[in-house]
Amino acid sequence: MPIHSLAPRPRSLQRQSGALKHNLIGALLVIIGFTAMIWLALPPTYNTDLALIGKGKPAIVLVYDNENVASMTLIENFNKFRDKYEGTIEFIIADFNLQAGEQFANTHQVHSASALYFNHEGQRVLVFNGPQEETVIRDSIQQSFGL
Repeated sequence: MPIHSLAPRPRSLQRQSGALKHNLIGALLVIIGFTAMIWLALPPTYNTDLALIGKGKPAIVLVYDNENVASMTLIENFNKFRDKYEGTIEFIIADFNLQAGEQFANTHQVHSASALYFNHEGQRVLVFNGPQEETVIRDSIQQSFGL
């Protein structure tokens, strides 16, 4: 064996190795932190069970197509009010890309980016086609459901 392989590592190499470990740990913590922030910022998932309509709570069904910008805007605008009414109103997604969602849209003669309001008995009380402004959504919820 060569003699130099038994010699201890120079201090400069030891410091570089320690710095690398600290940088790696720091980077990992930053990645975990950003992931947690993104996860917490995501809106809660919507229910997709259309059978909840008429089961004792008012319901708002959003006909959604993930390839439609208007659908995304509609969801974003409803997310601003959803927390306030979470226990009182069922918020449901009818995914236009799934058979049940497409069938729901066809039955109610609407397209993606539509919002349908149903009273606690399942009677349709209001339909929006396309995204709406926040004030329109807020007022419509209050007027449609007396909230």
